Amino acid sequence: MWYFTNSGLCKQVANEGNELIVFYKCALLALVCPKTIETLSERIFDDRSIQHLPGLTKNHNISVVAGVVELADDGNFYNTYIVAMSSGTIVSLRKIYSFISQHIVSEDANTVYELPNGVKAGI
Repeated sequence: MWYFTNSGLCKQVANEGNELIVFYKCALLALVCPKTIETLSERIFDDRSIQHLPGLTKNHNISVVAGVVELADDGNFYNTYIVAMSSGTIVSLRKIYSFISQHIVSEDANTVYELPNGVKAGI
């Protein structure tokens, strides 16, 4: 996905003194068909674009939040937010209200995490 490999944008945001960049939730228009969802989905810790994030965040000393369609080990699809921090930590949250498609499962928990600067955040 374009935002995971766009280190230029992350560099610009970091150079402006920011510590966190948040991209929009996964708002793909073609999520009506399970085959389309499967094609666009990613496995959180196995996908190359997500594995690219720790290096990107460390290089620019910035944390990145971005939405993906997750293909989970249980075979379900989730509307998931990924938080990659400059410390190398990656956390994820499966959204509670996944109303963008009947084929995407909702989760029932929130995630609170601590950014490298000590600020606690929740998604």
